[in-house]
Amino acid sequence: MSEFVTKQTPDMKLTFVNDAYCDFTGKTRQELIGRSEIDFIYHEDINKLLEFIASITIETPINSGVFRFINKEKQIVWVEWTGRAFFNDYGHIIEYQAVGRDITARKKAREQLQQEVKKRTIELEQLNSDLAQLNSHLNNILTNISDGVFVIDSEGKVEFLNNVLLTNLKTSQSHFEKQLADLIFQTKNSPIHSLLRDGKPFHHFHTLFPSTDGDISCLISGSLLNNNESTTKTSALNEPTNRKAMIIVKPLKEVNKLVNDVSGSHARYTFDDIVTKTPSMRQAIHNAQILSANQSNVLITGESGTGKELFAQSIHNASKRSHGPFIAINCGTIPRDLIGSELFGYSDGAFTGARKGGKPGKFELAQGGTLFLDEIGDMPLEQQVILLRVIQEKRLTRIGGNRAIPTDVRIICATNKSLFDEMNKGNFRQDLYYRLNVMSFKIPPLRERVDDIALLFDCFIKQFSSSISSKSDNQDHYDQELINCINNYTWPGNVRELQNITERLYYIANGGPLTAEYLPARIRHYQQNNHQQSHHQDSYASPHPNVKNSTGGNVDTHPIKSDPTLHAIRDKQQAATIDNEKAILLSSLAQYKGNVSRTAKALGLSRSTLYRKMKLYQVIG
Repeated sequence: MSEFVTKQTPDMKLTFVNDAYCDFTGKTRQELIGRSEIDFIYHEDINKLLEFIASITIETPINSGVFRFINKEKQIVWVEWTGRAFFNDYGHIIEYQAVGRDITARKKAREQLQQEVKKRTIELEQLNSDLAQLNSHLNNILTNISDGVFVIDSEGKVEFLNNVLLTNLKTSQSHFEKQLADLIFQTKNSPIHSLLRDGKPFHHFHTLFPSTDGDISCLISGSLLNNNESTTKTSALNEPTNRKAMIIVKPLKEVNKLVNDVSGSHARYTFDDIVTKTPSMRQAIHNAQILSANQSNVLITGESGTGKELFAQSIHNASKRSHGPFIAINCGTIPRDLIGSELFGYSDGAFTGARKGGKPGKFELAQGGTLFLDEIGDMPLEQQVILLRVIQEKRLTRIGGNRAIPTDVRIICATNKSLFDEMNKGNFRQDLYYRLNVMSFKIPPLRERVDDIALLFDCFIKQFSSSISSKSDNQDHYDQELINCINNYTWPGNVRELQNITERLYYIANGGPLTAEYLPARIRHYQQNNHQQSHHQDSYASPHPNVKNSTGGNVDTHPIKSDPTLHAIRDKQQAATIDNEKAILLSSLAQYKGNVSRTAKALGLSRSTLYRKMKLYQVIG
């Protein structure tokens, strides 16, 4: 128990003390019993304590106060006491009981805060004084400032606003002025209202500004332009009437852009975001997780669209550098003449058109974090030399500069090329290759992860439906023909292509059932090689769990057993073109004597799709 508990006689002799009080005074309980509590009071507070005790009456037996005590280290300590008096039948005090708490730290913190507030207040008063002196130049400054600015009087009437404000807020002056009154006087805890009423400036307050296109998130700061209280008139409600306030408005989007320009982007993805159930992909994740624990450079190989940056971000977020920046640059998309300045930065005056003061490169922005060099195989040879030197020396010099800057960056590279082959062709430096290829792993292409295709498809559908906060019940399930088509296709663009196709299908369906008819023709009619046909026949017997038949029930997962005619029909269906599709349809209907359910199952179609095709070809079932 940290509180002090005591009991005293009417003349302040202690009759009980707890362990906390003993420890506070440095005395034993035997030494304290019978002593006066006044012995431990700081001498300047003795009269205050006596007055405190005298204020306790039978009508108000409980009272509180703060007094200075002397502790066992002979230090002055602030103690907050709450005491209660007990009276006999004649109204005389027979005992005091009190509980105390050491509030010295809180007291000092409050005093320091008050001193800081006072200091800041003086600084703001000086600032307002300076602003008053510069008032004659204010109009010109506000017109040319890069932020949105407006000036209002005590009633919220706009006396000035600049064009930057209207542009940033995508609004007109009349619309802005109409909405401003509600923002000032009707919004709860409005800082602008507090500024006009109390003269209290504020900084970087987050609010929403109404515009013709909806609300825009902004950071606003405000201060008074005339803060001389001796000349400020007041209304009948004792509120100032001639105050003028200047408000600076910066859209949050611009603030975030500025932060990203200075500190770089941050990795969003982790290993938990990687969707897979195939052993090869799980092995790749396992390898990447191992690499996350060290600081070595990493080389990720894999075809375009397999998710190399997803892995790079996951490695970063699982490493000790996760709180640092993650900076990504695609070496294949930046012009040859600019990649050097993008990577290593440039100094003031390095070339014609260089930004005044220079500009940091990606290496500097990635300090303490990770630099992801995508498509490293496309980096020009002359920049490879500089990159090699930076990696070896862990220092860089900006283009046009002469000062070496230490670097603390982990490098993760990615490529869809064989760097070994590029090295043999003379397109990639051998020494750089071995510097970058300290640790490496390969991401398998989607065609080698067939079991992941439907899983990823389902995941993307859920993402798209979540992004628009609406989904049709018809899009919960997909017919077997659709699953067959996406499983059969080889996906040369890998996961990126699957994601794009899924998005196309989702929005074209427009809330209706997701069927194969919305897929591009190259996917619907893709011809498989023998290996893929074998795999497709295996997957045909185990449809995607979300596949339903037209009645809402599960599709029978057991194919018709060992029917050579059925297998021939399946092979025909897989190799069909638009020209012979009708013939296959007629042949299948004849084989199953017009039974639509059996025919649909044999062809790998839903009943609704088969009926649609029968109507298209004017086939009577």
